[in-house]
Amino acid sequence: MNLQPSALALRIAPQLPRVAAALREAKHVLVTSHASPDGDAIGSSLAMGHILQGIGIAATVYNVDRVPFNFHFLPGADGIQDTLPAHPDFDLICIVDCAHPKLLGDQFPRSLLASTKVLAIDHHRSPYPNPALMLHDPSAAAVGELLFWLACHLQIPLTLPLAECLYCALVTDTGSFRYSSTSAGALSVAAHLVAAGVDVWKVTSQVYENNPPERVALLTRVLRTLWRSPCGRLATIRITQKMLADTHADDTMCDGFINHARAIRGVEVAAQAREVEHNLHRVSFRSRGNVNVADLAASFGGGGHFNAAGCTIEGAWPTIRRHILLRLTRQLESHTDNSAHDI
Repeated sequence: MNLQPSALALRIAPQLPRVAAALREAKHVLVTSHASPDGDAIGSSLAMGHILQGIGIAATVYNVDRVPFNFHFLPGADGIQDTLPAHPDFDLICIVDCAHPKLLGDQFPRSLLASTKVLAIDHHRSPYPNPALMLHDPSAAAVGELLFWLACHLQIPLTLPLAECLYCALVTDTGSFRYSSTSAGALSVAAHLVAAGVDVWKVTSQVYENNPPERVALLTRVLRTLWRSPCGRLATIRITQKMLADTHADDTMCDGFINHARAIRGVEVAAQAREVEHNLHRVSFRSRGNVNVADLAASFGGGGHFNAAGCTIEGAWPTIRRHILLRLTRQLESHTDNSAHDI
């Protein structure tokens, strides 16, 4: 299948030679991504591991959090580490799909970042700050799309394990090619991956239709917490530690719950709060496209994309929800003179 370079490929072409040279010069690369990893984080981390393997470079793939249940099927997922050696010998850290060091998680050893060269591969609007090297374009549908063109530049054979990881990254970060980030270039890359042997139904069923009973039980509890603002434009849900314990679920089973809140007619922004510990919540935001939730998350010290972002907030949930309402209202007011946008 002949694939012509997309507009994205042409834009990032000047970045690729330096990135490729750094990878070829490395002896042992640590590949990591943000805490609470999603499909792009896991798929891209694993794809980067396969790329490094393809050029004969040793790689350790690591995340501070466990691999979510629905990505266990990906080739290499069982080799993702959640601990690091006491005396690591990494000479390059490759950070994928992560816009800021703090998003790597509190357990990530900051001394490594200070002592080791960092390569950031990202598609967030505000990318990882001041890495030694960067492969970045905010128009990429997923980091997996960037890695596809990196693999092409390195002339890595498109093996089925690599293609499957890249496809998972693309399909999850585009919402199964439903989000506005889905470009003609991204669809062309996906078609190329399918031509390389990716079983679309296998990936779809594993990611979206392989729910443990515990996850379904947890979802029934979470939906009871559904709350909408008086005008119906904001909807929130909450996941508590007690819910997890009562249903024998774990925090890797919460991905996607927020979409139930966003899918309600009239809702423009959905927020999901997961209780990490007493009075500490990880909050995710999703927008239908009219509200920049990256700005909303940034006001709480977080970040992300226009339509998907997150942050960690201290405090009791009713207080947090009230602050979200106030800041979202303020954000909307700053972009319009129409007071009807108050929520």
